[in-house]
Amino acid sequence: MSFAPYAGPCAISQRTSVRGTGAWNAWAARDELHGSFAVLCAGKLVAVVLSGLTAWLHARAMTPAARGGFGAATAAFAQPAVLLGVQLTL
Repeated sequence: MSFAPYAGPCAISQRTSVRGTGAWNAWAARDELHGSFAVLCAGKLVAVVLSGLTAWLHARAMTPAARGGFGAATAAFAQPAVLLGVQLTL
């Protein structure tokens, strides 16, 4: 039994558009990444991917323990992603 809401075609299209735009921006800026900025950007990218992966696993978890564990992991990876994103703008 799934508690995830139905994601219609419009929602799927929006998610694909956002992911595509993010990937395009990362690819376009690859020549400008040097030193500590490149390390921060790579760290943020890893945190975002891990947060998304654990959120996906959380949505598909079958037991309360798995839902709790994946939910906690999602929060644990989302916080550094936000903080690294703020650090990149300074």
